[in-house]
Amino acid sequence: QQALDFLQQKQSNSPTVEDAQLTAEIYNLIGVTHYNSGQYPSAIVAFRQSLTHYANVSNRPADVALVGTNLGDAYRDTQQFPQALESYQMALAGYQK
Repeated sequence: QQALDFLQQKQSNSPTVEDAQLTAEIYNLIGVTHYNSGQYPSAIVAFRQSLTHYANVSNRPADVALVGTNLGDAYRDTQQFPQALESYQMALAGYQK
């Protein structure tokens, strides 16, 4: 819980467009923390927020691919298979760039 509190505090301190990459990374870490705790719906929300912030960072396809993989795993574990497949396809496209 302390790690999650720390990450959420950091996220709230980096709201500008210049901090989009940092914010995206923090949301991914928040998602991983939720995922590892079995809180898959919260992980999905965090991973989607990460991808939203990565949309403002044009040169990070490998990072987007990593988050896409994480999102796919969370969708898979909640048996949302069409969304999982879409996330994995997005990840694959990022890894191929």
